[in-house]
Amino acid sequence: MISDMHKNLERMQHALKEWAIKESMFNDATFLTNKEWNERGEKLHNDALMVLVIDGSGLFSLLNHGHDTTELEDLVESFGFWYELGYNWSLGFYPTEIMTIADCAVPTQQNFTIQGG
Repeated sequence: MISDMHKNLERMQHALKEWAIKESMFNDATFLTNKEWNERGEKLHNDALMVLVIDGSGLFSLLNHGHDTTELEDLVESFGFWYELGYNWSLGFYPTEIMTIADCAVPTQQNFTIQGG
């Protein structure tokens, strides 16, 4: 069974993608599960529930060139998450509430998959 937190993560992914498409900022951005991200061997975001790779997208410009990110932050927070810009081309998403170990366990690919960009 998928926890409420992971259901919200799926909802946030969908809403964030729709918002970024509407704002003409999604372009080549891609969502990766924690498992997919960690398989890349990157140094940052290893505890993130989901990572958004933004290189080549308008989101890259939004987050790296001093633009107002309030709308993005409000959208992410409305689903119970916060994001961290790790590399200048990646966002890691984390829950805002303190969770138990079981709540924070990253689901396996068999029971939870986020569809990529």
